[in-house]
Amino acid sequence: MIENLIINFLLEISPEVMRRFNGNHDISIKPDDSIVTDSDKHIEGLLKDKFSKILPDSYFLGEESSDQDEYGKVFDNEYIWAIDPIDGTVNFASGIPFFAVSVGLLKKGADGHKPVAGAVLFPALNEMFYSRDNKSYSMQLDTGLETELQKPESESSVVMLTDSFYRYYDLVREVNNAQPRQVGCTVANIAYTAIGRSMGTMTAAHLWDFAASLAIAKNLGVDMRKYSDGTVKDSFNVDDFIVGNKKSDWRMKEMYVISTQNNYALMKQVMKEK
Repeated sequence: MIENLIINFLLEISPEVMRRFNGNHDISIKPDDSIVTDSDKHIEGLLKDKFSKILPDSYFLGEESSDQDEYGKVFDNEYIWAIDPIDGTVNFASGIPFFAVSVGLLKKGADGHKPVAGAVLFPALNEMFYSRDNKSYSMQLDTGLETELQKPESESSVVMLTDSFYRYYDLVREVNNAQPRQVGCTVANIAYTAIGRSMGTMTAAHLWDFAASLAIAKNLGVDMRKYSDGTVKDSFNVDDFIVGNKKSDWRMKEMYVISTQNNYALMKQVMKEK
């Protein structure tokens, strides 16, 4: 089963990720002015070696190896691997434990590619979340204890925000006593919303940032909804993304809220455009 393969390989490389987290970092600047470490590249290489050859008609789209000349080819394939080797690189390089390894798999359908499997590993936080057989689970890494996740029932007041949120939006804290949190990791923003630690998040993230987390979230009644009107977005094609721009490659063109259906209305009240 492909989902077990993803889970087991992330468990296998978790010690290597932690060894690098606790070591020294060779840092360089990418065209979009974000940083990349030697570990981002190394971990992506391990993931590519493992996953790119597993499915015969699949494309490997990794954050550190995406190629602007390949845009037209990506969505021609039945499957797309959308990989972020280290989401939260600034945290990783600074010794802050909020970072994740994200592996998502999308499958081609009538309306585009849909996330069908995903796992996100938080090695410094001792946990992993993943999908399997249309259910979602968490695992404590030190014990291997697995827990089936349930649809969020409590109305959390926590709102997970991106680093750039306050450039374009204001947070109305009076609504639902909203409590903002900025952890510098998009994968965490989405995963924590999926499992009920947050009432929602808003993002125009890259494909590799959200593919895995959406596969987990959809089993728990949490979806990506267009900020403007709440339309659920569950399939993707090349027209959904900015392409050909080195500073924004593979970022969604529109802003989306990730939440349950009930929390979407709250999120619209909480987040106001400037």
